[in-house]
Parts: sequence; C-alpha cells; structure tokens
Amino acid sequence: HPRSDKPEERRAIGVISGGATTDYGDSNHITAREAAFPYDLINKSLSIQVEAAEATVKEDRIHILNSIVGNSGKNINDEPPTRHDKYADLNNSLKGTFACSVAILQCASKEDDKGWKRMIKVLSKATVGGKMEFNFKSGGPWDGLSAVRATQLITHVPSTVEGM
Repeated sequence: HPRSDKPEERRAIGVISGGATTDYGDSNHITAREAAFPYDLINKSLSIQVEAAEATVKEDRIHILNSIVGNSGKNINDEPPTRHDKYADLNNSLKGTFACSVAILQCASKEDDKGWKRMIKVLSKATVGGKMEFNFKSGGPWDGLSAVRATQLITHVPSTVEGM
C-alpha cells in the first residue's frame, strides 16, 4: 500500500483463454485462479458491443471499426457501418472467452434461470479451442447442479472445444 511501509500481498487474477502460463495447463489451477475474478464484471462483459464503443479520438474509433470489417487503405477513413457480421463475430468471441471459463460457469450455475440461460447461450457462440473439464462428482464444485442444467451445459459447449 502506498501509505504503509508494510509489504502488501497482491495476486494477479484474470480470465485467460487456455489459462495462464503459471497454470501449466492444469484445469484445476486455471479454475481456482479464475474463481477470484469478480463475477459482476463478467456479467457486464456480456453486453459488449464493439460497434458501440467509444474512443478518445473519433478517428481512432473509425479506424478500429473499419479494420474489424476489413476496410483498410483508402477506405480506412470511411464512415464504418453501424451493423456488420464481423462485429457480431468479434462480440461473440470476446464474450465467449469469459463464458468458456469453468470457474465463471460455476458462478453462473448459481444464477436464476435467466442468468444461467444467458451465460450458456454466450458459451454456445464461443470460438475458443482447447479442452474443458467438468467434474460432476458429489461434493465437488458442481454439486447441486440439476440434471437439466448439466445437460444444458454440455449441449452448449461450443464445437470449437477440442475435448472434454
């Protein structure tokens, strides 16, 4: 802390597609580290719309949006489209990165049906690869998950996931 001579313990937390290098690919380490990420921020992230984002400099926003849709060179300064499939693809990819976190899905499983369904819908549109592991043993992190929700979870895992 800046006002104290005592050392302050800090931990970096984040949701990283595929885990952090310090996780060594171990899904239990990944889940434990990501569990500390504030779930309310994840919920807010589900509203991401890159096409509605603002930039400090107007031209930067125009250039970024044009780059997303593939306009470059002499078209980089054109007024970007308000809607485009590339925006939807990027929005789904960004949201999906969060939704593919097992720790985040565990938090979502404790939500009401509306919150749960919103998260698994986002999960289904994710574009991340890799492996996802779910342990439904009694007394485990998914304890209390109904059979209906377990089925919904598994059927919404994106086809880009390479293994479960």
